[in-house]
Amino acid sequence: MKTYLLPENATYYKANMHSHSMVSDGNFTPEEMKEVYKAQGYSIVAYTDHDVIVDHSDLTDESFVALTGTEYSIADHDVSPIALCGTSGADMPFNMKKVVHMNLFAKDPHNTYHTSYNPKYIWGRARNHTPDEAHRDGDDYERVLSAEGLNDMIRRANEAGFFVCFNHPYWSNNRLIDLENLEGLHSLEVYNYAADYNGGMDYCIDDYEWLLRAGKRLFPMAGDDNHNWMKETDTSFGGYTMIAAPALTYENVIDSLLAGNFYICVGRGAPEIKNLYVEDNRLYVDFSPAEAVYVNTAGRATMAAHAKPGEIFTHAEFDLKDEFIYFRVTVQDDCRRRAHTGAYYTKDVLQ
Repeated sequence: MKTYLLPENATYYKANMHSHSMVSDGNFTPEEMKEVYKAQGYSIVAYTDHDVIVDHSDLTDESFVALTGTEYSIADHDVSPIALCGTSGADMPFNMKKVVHMNLFAKDPHNTYHTSYNPKYIWGRARNHTPDEAHRDGDDYERVLSAEGLNDMIRRANEAGFFVCFNHPYWSNNRLIDLENLEGLHSLEVYNYAADYNGGMDYCIDDYEWLLRAGKRLFPMAGDDNHNWMKETDTSFGGYTMIAAPALTYENVIDSLLAGNFYICVGRGAPEIKNLYVEDNRLYVDFSPAEAVYVNTAGRATMAAHAKPGEIFTHAEFDLKDEFIYFRVTVQDDCRRRAHTGAYYTKDVLQ
């Protein structure tokens, strides 16, 4: 009996799950962003402008879905996690300060309810979209950068019909211990293309692995975090999520994201995963031409399949064991571009 880890013979839709438009500090209008991403083969863009939530469902049609979302920011301007800083408070350089950014994705496209609301957190052009009283918690929520404060914000978001992704932990000066104390997250942004493009930062697959080993059940996420300053697309199209859905509708896309029916891609033109299933306790992986496939588990037990030198391959198989606890798959091409799945648990798939 085959157990498909990604839907059998699925249609995959290419998605940018982290973007900024002229609603906040981006340089494309929402309409322009739709067109430039569609021209590159994308079917989905999550509009995650800073600290305001705008319904862009008017952009959704038979070939495109605009996901409703926002990126919430929480800052601690008095503490630096960087030992070399030597300063605190107002004297501390911004790049030394610790922040947290989290993307909220609405399960309903028309849900623009602002949890954890305080007008002082809305800045720049986003002030043109300040919510009315019917679409916000109140005017006095104080965002606190602590495990307790972040968990309260995550809980409020989940209860209001959103799911939450923790963004670019390296750029934000977050440590692994900060992430381990969080509850209720849907995903960790494993790859942020803008941070990588501008400084080789925020490809944090190791942090994702350690969170899995700490017992956290969450998915990996990838996005561009594009702002398109100067109307350029240099920080676009490099970190994306391939979502398997029965049809291109808002409801189907959200259901697939919640179920984990997706994989993420690191680098423009990263490999594609075609099929992923288990049969008789053996893992089968079909993919576009690649150089290597890796299977990581909850411990030191890892497995790999490699093409012969100078060649490529499109299929790999591995034996699975209960002792692995979980496993996740990485497909890598000869340019070291990668596709990553989330974690699958042996107790759910082995016979």
